[in-house]
Amino acid sequence: MLLLAVGVPTGLWLISFLAPAGYSRITQRIGSRLDSLAKRRQAVLLCAVAAVLSTRVLLLPLWPVPQPGVLDEFSYLLMGDTFASGRLTNPPHAMWQHFETLFVLQQPTYASVYPVMQGLFLALGQRVFGNPWWGVWLSVGAMSGAVTWAIQGWLRGRWVIFATVWIVFQLALATYWMNSYWGGAASALGGALVAGSIARMRTRLRIRDFCIFALGLAVLANSRPYEGALLGCVTGAWVIWQVRRRCAHWREAARLFVPLATILASTAVCMEIYCYHVTGSPWKFPYQSYFEQYAATPAFAWQSVPPLPAYRHEVLRQAHLSLMSDYKQFETLSGAVRYTLYKLRLLGTFYLGPLVFVPALTIPRMLRGRFRLPLITVLVVLTGILASVFIQPHYGAPVTAFLAILSVQALRILWLSRRFGNPLGTFLVPAAPILCSAYIVLSAAAVQPQHLMRARPAMIRALAGKPGRHLVIVRYGAKHALLNEWVYNAADIDGSPIVWARDMGDARNAELLRYYPNRQAWLLLPDEAVVELMRYNPGK
Repeated sequence: MLLLAVGVPTGLWLISFLAPAGYSRITQRIGSRLDSLAKRRQAVLLCAVAAVLSTRVLLLPLWPVPQPGVLDEFSYLLMGDTFASGRLTNPPHAMWQHFETLFVLQQPTYASVYPVMQGLFLALGQRVFGNPWWGVWLSVGAMSGAVTWAIQGWLRGRWVIFATVWIVFQLALATYWMNSYWGGAASALGGALVAGSIARMRTRLRIRDFCIFALGLAVLANSRPYEGALLGCVTGAWVIWQVRRRCAHWREAARLFVPLATILASTAVCMEIYCYHVTGSPWKFPYQSYFEQYAATPAFAWQSVPPLPAYRHEVLRQAHLSLMSDYKQFETLSGAVRYTLYKLRLLGTFYLGPLVFVPALTIPRMLRGRFRLPLITVLVVLTGILASVFIQPHYGAPVTAFLAILSVQALRILWLSRRFGNPLGTFLVPAAPILCSAYIVLSAAAVQPQHLMRARPAMIRALAGKPGRHLVIVRYGAKHALLNEWVYNAADIDGSPIVWARDMGDARNAELLRYYPNRQAWLLLPDEAVVELMRYNPGK
């Protein structure tokens, strides 16, 4: 299914370039058909969404619904479970010190530290389909449609088909965006709405496009607020300049800005309400509260090291101190250069694959044309990411659509430049669809539905087969792998069939046993050669 979905349009696109236009009627016909297809914008958009969603469903026997395995995934699932339960956050638990874990607030409320957009999609999947992963599935479908819509605003003809098939299938099927609970698609959706709306503002200033622009910024503010703010500053300045240049009267400008301001103001109020319920302050985000309580490493290279918090669990202290190695890269010039190159390679290969160097070949040309705004936007956001201490591929998700547009436009420039003796256009453009198709298929084949926490689902199934409710006290060994974290709970801890808690010694564990007198207590030793689960006996 994946080979058909990617290979058929890629093959047609390739044939349309292989022979000179005047030399092959077949080539002319295929090229004109692709150009005609690209003009049917709604059909192309719907086909992109339907192809992604249906392909992933058909691949379920090969890639089943994924099990969470990364620390962040459990935090997002907590958020989705909280929202699905009809709450913005959860009250702090009486035994909260036993449940402390990475990327989860315990005080002043029990909540995920992350922005809400991914949690909203997970809650949708849990409430409507009974499994939060279907919310991930829907978010990737929405992203595919938005990216396609953005591409249509900047490109024309067969280039739209290639850009859509390449970027949508690569990110929608061959990455963790679809095959985990970690996110990425939501912020790519927001960035695509911004990219598509400003493309249409170049020809006509309409209220609809201003509203879509505001919605895109709202999604970014609730998925990747830092990178979204950088993107919003660049594109927002351009929008203001366009209105000032093209609106003859202030009433015309107000007609455009009032709905935009209304959407952004409503978004800000909702975010403040959420922050107030989670952290007690409308001006403090959950991750800010988490950093104040637990972080041992700054978030940005220019920040100083914060005072070391007083940790109640050694494993949490080691986990937060382990992140210091990334910050120390910036202490020397060679380390900063090496870490910057690593970030560029990570982001470039994730988003552009085999075309990672293509946009750089045409930067001078694009700086002089209508693609200057997408290029400047990408450079500003990329600079912001390089200044942050931590890095994951989805940090660049807000500029997904911009990267796709710039890459394919670079191919188009190289193809047109072949007339002036540039050999790159002659050889690189026909080879691009072959390389990209192979990259998609190989990346998809490498997807692992379960990775770090293979034993946890089996343990849950084993406990579910035992009568009653359970309390699992997790005791780590001396050589514990920090990413192998078991202590994550649902939104309603006391109502869960299984409660996961940290071992705090027999004296402190006794208070937990008194709190749960009707639960069967177990001791879990996850760092043994074979993960052991035994009945908990104090003193042993």
